[in-house]
Amino acid sequence: MQVDSAQEASAAIGPRLSVVIVNYCSGTLLRDQARHLCVNSLIELVVVDNASTDDSIALAEEALGSARLVLNRENVGFAAAVNQGVKMATTPYVCLLNPDTVVSAESLLLLVDTIERRSEFGVVAPIVEHPKGIRVMEAGWEPSLRHMFMHMSGLSRYSGRFPSLRGFHSYPSESNTEIVELDWVSGAVLVASKAVWDLLGGLDERWFMYTEDVEFCRRVRQSGRSVGVVSAVRASHAVGGSVDEDASGSASANTRTERPTDTLWVTTLYQHYRDDLADSRFLPHVWAMVVGLGLLARAGAFRFQAAAEVDARLRAHNIFMAKKFWWSFRALLRAVGAKE
Repeated sequence: MQVDSAQEASAAIGPRLSVVIVNYCSGTLLRDQARHLCVNSLIELVVVDNASTDDSIALAEEALGSARLVLNRENVGFAAAVNQGVKMATTPYVCLLNPDTVVSAESLLLLVDTIERRSEFGVVAPIVEHPKGIRVMEAGWEPSLRHMFMHMSGLSRYSGRFPSLRGFHSYPSESNTEIVELDWVSGAVLVASKAVWDLLGGLDERWFMYTEDVEFCRRVRQSGRSVGVVSAVRASHAVGGSVDEDASGSASANTRTERPTDTLWVTTLYQHYRDDLADSRFLPHVWAMVVGLGLLARAGAFRFQAAAEVDARLRAHNIFMAKKFWWSFRALLRAVGAKE
């Protein structure tokens, strides 16, 4: 009864949290999100559609209800669209939420409660679980040369027992306290104070998508605030679902050609390290060599697994993953060779 009374009191004042969803051809996912978020009086929903070519908005229109809606005439990218949405927010807290991330309204409000109770945190996120069985968390440590070496070499798998082996991604074994303080959390789902957001100027629009969350969390930490994962709050993320990812292991994975979204993660991460983290002009080349060798090793490992696999779907999946790591390696080489 006490919780219900508190919620009723808050509802009388107005929404506590603005949830910003950037949509691109994710109609069914957007509709499902809107159905359970729009009915919560403590949540204000803001949807920015990045010039979807499907019937996303028409499909989700009924569920969107009173949501604030921005219809872009062109795809301006994730960071720019998020910044558009946050400018429309009217609440003290904002949440970035991907259409393919499943989290309850109650869980998002628990994240708000955490920031209100622990004001030293500027950004918090839930533990994100993956239906595809990915073991690493969508959170971790800055992409320094050391952390990327630990990540690409596989040594970070033992970071639960040996913290000195921490890599770019954290592991669930490290989340054994109420709030785990990390360097970054994923923009797939995070909650931030609107005051902190406005102070820092929102996401960096240097990149079309990817790495903007890592860079933003770095500025949050530089402002004297912490970034953390709340262990008691969970979400589920179908990685790549909002960019029409095809990693299902289907036969089409054998013939699919490279798309820009397949490799942006590594090129933007390299640019972030080069421009924001490296202490000299030489270190970005070392970073690229470490990451590049790791990508080649993983491409080779998946090729080997594909050759030994008898199940057609698993073989197709392994071939697809080998291609993605090879494409990422080539994209990294192009990024290093490009004029700064």
